[in-house]
Amino acid sequence: MRQEEKHPFMKRMAAACVPLKLRLELTRRCNLRCIHCKVHCGEQPGGELTAPEIASLLDQARELGTIEVSVTGGEVFARPDIMDILEAILGRDFLLHIQTNASAMEPRHIAFLAARAKKILRVSVSLYARDPAVHDRITGVPGSNARTLKNLFALRDAGVPVFCFTLLMKENAAHARDMQAFYEEHALPFQFNTFIIPRDDGCAAPLAQRIPLEILPGLPVNWYGYLNPEGPEDPAQFHAEATLDAWCPAARFAVVTATGDVIACSLLRESAGNVRETPFGDIWFRSPALQRIRDIRLKELECFSCDLFPSCKPCAGLAHIEHGDLRKRPAEMCRLSRALLPGKA
Repeated sequence: MRQEEKHPFMKRMAAACVPLKLRLELTRRCNLRCIHCKVHCGEQPGGELTAPEIASLLDQARELGTIEVSVTGGEVFARPDIMDILEAILGRDFLLHIQTNASAMEPRHIAFLAARAKKILRVSVSLYARDPAVHDRITGVPGSNARTLKNLFALRDAGVPVFCFTLLMKENAAHARDMQAFYEEHALPFQFNTFIIPRDDGCAAPLAQRIPLEILPGLPVNWYGYLNPEGPEDPAQFHAEATLDAWCPAARFAVVTATGDVIACSLLRESAGNVRETPFGDIWFRSPALQRIRDIRLKELECFSCDLFPSCKPCAGLAHIEHGDLRKRPAEMCRLSRALLPGKA
């Protein structure tokens, strides 16, 4: 959960299955070919929800209590109709969060966002290195670093709230401190991440970019805060009969794929139903696939009996990717937690 998701109100709404947040995966198209990406991008768009279909979904979501919409891809600015979609979101007074690599943005996109900046929570921009050679090697597209930086600063200077996201991997780990200095020099809010997972078509190639344990402690990352974003809380709330929403938003905040499937989260991709066939509210409140996740008790998790729990809270989506069972221990989280949580090595 992000920091604001820890607020008691947000937790109450999640427990009541009010989809305060809606994540729209607008497309699988992308102008980059990143070596680590979990999305099998570059496919022909076939079957993407149209802008009018998205507008209808937004109306349904608003009736259910949604207040924030996050758009992601692929690359959202690869859609020719992206401004129609963003206007549909902002015109309905949703708060907007955009995830983008920023390299496909055009001046008209930046002007559009600048004129509506007060309704935008943030534009999260992926940046892998200040060094163009390193960044472009990761993205597979020469010149992408220059375009990303140009548009990042254009957004910032136009008054659009920006946030920088750097995934650390073998290819750029040696540049982490340089990136930290860059962000601090330009007063840019940022986050480092290290989670790399298999591609969603089953390809394991991205895993080759996972950072070896011996390198991780030297990175400029607050590992306790990274692995335990909930912070120090009363362990009593994580009792045997508690449900996953004690920390996990899966099946509590909504995710809809580019083709209209409602899924529990970006990693738990079993379709609970399709909004082209069934009203969003019927899927959200009546889907057996979602209810199965909501019904899981903490005592069912392998991690519940671990000495690291609840300082380390497992990711159900990662467990499902690794083992096909979200109750299993997610090995990548365990690898990091055992090595990096204070006093737990």
